[in-house]
Amino acid sequence: MRFSVSVGALALALCGGLTATGLAQDGAAPNPETVVATVGGDEITLADVVQLYQELPEQYRQIPFEMIYANLLENAIDSHLLIAAARSAGMENDPQVVDAVARFTERVMQQAYLDNEIQSQLTDEVLQARYDEQIGAAPEEFEVRASHILVETKEEAEEIIGLLDGGADFATLAAERSTGPSGPSGGDLGYFGAGPTRMVPEFEQAAFALEIGHYSEEPVQTQFGWHVILVTDKRAVEKASFEEVRDQLRGEMANQVVTDVLADLREDVEIAKFNPDGSPLAEPPAEEEQPAPAE
Repeated sequence: MRFSVSVGALALALCGGLTATGLAQDGAAPNPETVVATVGGDEITLADVVQLYQELPEQYRQIPFEMIYANLLENAIDSHLLIAAARSAGMENDPQVVDAVARFTERVMQQAYLDNEIQSQLTDEVLQARYDEQIGAAPEEFEVRASHILVETKEEAEEIIGLLDGGADFATLAAERSTGPSGPSGGDLGYFGAGPTRMVPEFEQAAFALEIGHYSEEPVQTQFGWHVILVTDKRAVEKASFEEVRDQLRGEMANQVVTDVLADLREDVEIAKFNPDGSPLAEPPAEEEQPAPAE
């Protein structure tokens, strides 16, 4: 296997966004500054090879580093030779190269500026406040554990309720009579919370209305048939901790930071827009403010 050196990969290396992390051998992490090759007297370090590994497409990064180390080392050597040849040919002064580097530098600067704004604005205090607002102060949620017996007709469900009233065992009846896939396991559905992606509304409403150890006194109809429901447990749902959702909150709030930063930059700056032919670009009409509803 040989990985070709691409301009895209070399551009990624210029970002400096990845750190060289050696893989442990015999319990000791190798030194990233270890020289692993020399090319015309120039040194290639382990950090250079690890950098190439981290820039590979994801499917290649699933392969252990040691298995493709030799190929990566050859790539590092090729990269070094290409850069040396390009410099000898004066390519750093080629107009296309100069323009590409300038554009790339500008993109890196843009991203670095936004990253700094996000970092400075989304402090742990700000994220904690959002956590408290969205999660910490949210009402406590519960989930129930329920079993059910699913049958085709209301009359059969009523018959089963009568048997339960007479002392029949719910799990035994579920195994004998239920047409649902949970029947062989006594009708047990496990724990589930409230919400449209959990259970159909009719079933959820009936289950959450029951006390632990109680079964539905009337059959419950859903699109699947007629149910007799038994609630075997209820418990509070543990809220995610701040540490668990910190990165998620940062990601959600980062978009708003970027929007606000760009809005601030546009403020008080005269901007003119033109069509491809150079004619003025017509701005879309501003949305009219809706009148406040009468009290």
